[in-house]
Amino acid sequence: EAVRALYVVLDGSCEVTSEDGEEVSHLCKGNHFGQEMFSGNAVCQYTVTVTSDHATILLLERQTVDTVARARGSRKLSRALSSDAASASADDDASPRDTEEGAASMAK
Repeated sequence: EAVRALYVVLDGSCEVTSEDGEEVSHLCKGNHFGQEMFSGNAVCQYTVTVTSDHATILLLERQTVDTVARARGSRKLSRALSSDAASASADDDASPRDTEEGAASMAK
């Protein structure tokens, strides 16, 4: 499935696992995932699961991010995240990829 949102960990921690169940990375407050939505490589290859007792995850849909960027008269955020996604595509282990299914697995 396609990645349709950017997720920001506001509180708590999460584990990123690959399709074969191998732990890829650990996310905590301030980390984000789903930036692949800004590139053409927005295919689900990872699952993100909450590992703390609770977590607060901010979900920002692509349209929301674009609207905020336009309102501020800048596309710096979109460009920065696109750059992040491009470098992640070059190194599949560099960042998590998530889908709505992965986001659903965040509820513990």
